[in-house]
Amino acid sequence: RVGPSGFIEKGRQNLILQSNTFGTTWNPTNTSVTSGQGGYDGSTDAYKLQATATGSSTNSLSQDVTLTNIVTLSVFAKAGSNASGTQILRLSLNEEVTGSDPVQKDNSRAFFDLSDGSLASSGGNTIATNSESFGGGWFRLSVTVKIPSTNTVNKAIIFMGNGGTTIDDQTSGDFFFIQDFQAEAGIVATDVITTGATTATAG
Repeated sequence: RVGPSGFIEKGRQNLILQSNTFGTTWNPTNTSVTSGQGGYDGSTDAYKLQATATGSSTNSLSQDVTLTNIVTLSVFAKAGSNASGTQILRLSLNEEVTGSDPVQKDNSRAFFDLSDGSLASSGGNTIATNSESFGGGWFRLSVTVKIPSTNTVNKAIIFMGNGGTTIDDQTSGDFFFIQDFQAEAGIVATDVITTGATTATAG
């Protein structure tokens, strides 16, 4: 865009809808979301993401989205209660490989340990990950993915899991906290842009 100075400036855009309204537009699978939780910023705008099934590999919250080129997903997260071990949050993109019959999945992902925000593992087309502490047990976790031109992204997903790289063995009632999801073009997570029913931009 052309800024007020007359120079071309790069704008920022959050491509996720309802970026901090997880009870709307988002699709829960074997999970529930509860608003009004204490957030990283001192607000009560965080959500509790809680498993509603035991031993499931699909305890997740997802949103349909189309992404291309290089994108960064980020979310603020804090450990909650887990009956069976280390608490893992997985950020994932569901990619469909075009031209495949049947359609192949090329899922890019990063697994983060919520006890300290550390990366447990990553895979797919992931090119970078990052974890930043915000105090009080909160971390901003991000994964950057270089999406091949042959792939079509159709879903951004937050998975609940235990252990280093697994997304199963959840116990119903396990939960952690999330706030401010963002999907944006580029190689880093920038300042939060809150969206509603449409995407939002910032300078």
